[in-house]
Amino acid sequence: MSGSLRSNTSPWRRIWSAFGAVVLLWLGLSGPAAAYDKWITTNPWLVASAYLTPSRCDGAGVDTQSIRFQPGNDLGYDFPERMRDQLIAFANGSCVGRGNGVGACQELSNWRSTGACSVTGTGSSAGSVVCPYAVTLKSWEVVSGGCGAHQSDVDLTSYALGTGKHCQAIDSYGLFDADTRQCYCGQGRLFVPEQGRCVETKDVLSIPKCDTCVGNPIYPAIGAKVQQFPLGWQPWYGMRATFNSIRKIPYDPDLPPSLAAADPTTLGGAWTTNLDKRVARSNPDVMFERMTASRGDGFSAIFKWNVSVFSSMQPQSSDAIWAKPFGGWFYRDTAAGVLEVYDFNGVLQSQTQISGKTLSIVRSDSNTAPTIAPQPGLPIELTDQDGRVVKLRYSRPDANGAPVLSQVIDPANGVTELRYPAVSPQPTEIVNSDTTSTQLLYEDPVSPWALTGYRNESAVRAGTYGYDAQGRAISTARAGGLDAYTVTWAQPAKWFWTEVYDPSTGKIARMHQLLPASGAVVTYPNGRAESIVATSTLDAVQWSSKTQQSGAGSPVATTSRQFDSRSNVIRLDDYNGNRSCMSYEAVRSLESTRVEGLSASADCSAVLSVRCLPARAR
Repeated sequence: MSGSLRSNTSPWRRIWSAFGAVVLLWLGLSGPAAAYDKWITTNPWLVASAYLTPSRCDGAGVDTQSIRFQPGNDLGYDFPERMRDQLIAFANGSCVGRGNGVGACQELSNWRSTGACSVTGTGSSAGSVVCPYAVTLKSWEVVSGGCGAHQSDVDLTSYALGTGKHCQAIDSYGLFDADTRQCYCGQGRLFVPEQGRCVETKDVLSIPKCDTCVGNPIYPAIGAKVQQFPLGWQPWYGMRATFNSIRKIPYDPDLPPSLAAADPTTLGGAWTTNLDKRVARSNPDVMFERMTASRGDGFSAIFKWNVSVFSSMQPQSSDAIWAKPFGGWFYRDTAAGVLEVYDFNGVLQSQTQISGKTLSIVRSDSNTAPTIAPQPGLPIELTDQDGRVVKLRYSRPDANGAPVLSQVIDPANGVTELRYPAVSPQPTEIVNSDTTSTQLLYEDPVSPWALTGYRNESAVRAGTYGYDAQGRAISTARAGGLDAYTVTWAQPAKWFWTEVYDPSTGKIARMHQLLPASGAVVTYPNGRAESIVATSTLDAVQWSSKTQQSGAGSPVATTSRQFDSRSNVIRLDDYNGNRSCMSYEAVRSLESTRVEGLSASADCSAVLSVRCLPARAR
């Protein structure tokens, strides 16, 4: 598109607009959400110049050696052609005939275009357009008292009108595109009209953990599959490989392609490990703002600066990030009871459990043998509080690709091996130290990255997973088809993104949002069907109601939840019509009060504000 803002008319964009203001408020951003283009929409053409000599264009009052057309604010693609047409029209009206700059027995006639304009400069800081034209010079024999016989017609073809664009004069990151004749922002930047310049983009992305999972497990509200496999025996922090398809859910087709940078991973395809963690500031030049945390296993979260720490935006999470003295970061994982330490670049260095157990990480550098790790920065040794060491080794199945974890060597030198096919970073087998193995299956020809099942150490198929044509998980079953769940949707889940200029960073915040499916129906192993309605915020997808179909003498039953502006559950109505009310601490979103056993008509705000509870409530 040539404009700076895209139409906001799709159903998904209307959904976004419903909660977009809340999201922007959470992030501390102001101004309208938009979708910016790379195209610089304010760049005018340079002055178009040409000449008409040898004609004098008698009476026209122009300098025929330097005719100039001022573009003003003309941004039109065909500005060069239009200026050439004006020039030719003027020349044929004023710059023809005998004696008009040429000999008395010569005549200029038929000023005309001689072909398409040539455009050069793609990918450079300036572009040029040259439009050729010509004129015919007729000559007669000079005789006494006048002109005699016609001698020749000569086409003068060395004429051209020239113009162009200086993209660097508009913005230091501007480049020229010959196909569109426009300047555009290079180096991954986008043009912000209100700033009149190219601006760097910063992705804001959260990969939410499951709020409603079924079976072995799939996430019916979003169509994702997550499966974890242990990688041998280690001390308290056991390594595992995780298949997570959330990033594979397709984006809204109405949007141009845009994919946030992937979380760090020591595996390939849709696989990560629980050690693939990192923290990153939204703007490296500003210490306190927002942070994104990759949490391993393919999940990530967003944190916002709050007085003295970065607080999690996830509902009911008290995780926090704060700066270390002399550089680096602390991360508090409240649920796991673990304090993580990161260096200034956000790379994980160590972990300490609340019980006192520790894990320190040694990473490869330029002196590390390629047989251990073929590039710097990879974790190669994990040492616990008792000095036990787990060693990690890497290979590069694709010579042009990234290295992947290939061996986990436990403190007793037992080796767990991950095997890969040729030129593929996608693991196909996990071989344990006792030589038993788990085979990983990829049987979907449409989505060859998708894990469709696995065979356990006894070579028995222990899991089967199905996907729709776009790679969303729609079914899961265990061995022999037991514990089988399926899901259907009226409208499937999609990733969506929108952008807003952030004046505090001077960057465009591109916010990626996972919009849940509408009309989701889960069928349980016993044939019971349940409808799920889910809502989405920037950092979570949460069910808001579940409805069970009638059956076996039971009527239709619904359970529902309401949320506050931070996605905390403040009201829960169960299937039996009983209501629970909750309130939370303002800063940490920790539940501070809960009242249960209320009637469905109870007013939570009134109940939570009084000391005396209604009958049967607790």
